[in-house]
Amino acid sequence: MDEDAATGDAPRGDAPPLERLSNWRIAVLALYSLGGATQRQHQEDIAVKCHELAPRRFSWERYAFPNLDIVGKALRDAKHRKNGELIAGDKRIGWLLTPDGIDWASSNTHVASDSMTSGASVLGAAEDRELRQLKSHRLFEAFIKILQDEWAYGRFYASNAERLADLPVFLSEYNHARPHGGIGGAVPASRL
Repeated sequence: MDEDAATGDAPRGDAPPLERLSNWRIAVLALYSLGGATQRQHQEDIAVKCHELAPRRFSWERYAFPNLDIVGKALRDAKHRKNGELIAGDKRIGWLLTPDGIDWASSNTHVASDSMTSGASVLGAAEDRELRQLKSHRLFEAFIKILQDEWAYGRFYASNAERLADLPVFLSEYNHARPHGGIGGAVPASRL
């Protein structure tokens, strides 16, 4: 019996190798690629990397944002004894690979790198480059931080559906009522 079958990871036919891995294995590869072999990594950084590796599996249902709940479960699963205790830590102190985790990840990094270089993107090369440039722009990064701090995790939501229902309200307030220092205290809608 192969290792994936023993841990409940069923192969998915002709899917790329990364698609055959469980979420917790992808989280271990993400942690490894972020330097988790030598220093603790924040769960949100791991979530972003998991989302880069397997966006369909680590996104919210309706929006292309990393889903911290899915990543948190994957990390806890990777920490579990039945899965080899490949990582240590928690959300509060950060996550770190164990020696067994380092061994497993270092022998499986080709799976993640093959996926990232296989042309898995549905965007053309130009659009993909533009999206990467946009994501690295300081204003985009600031907006995502505001979304996380003030909307996604700024208050308690009883469910993800409740959080998603609040997004249009937040965006309307952000664009029509909230003054922005970067544009002289004006609201973005006034600039259109």
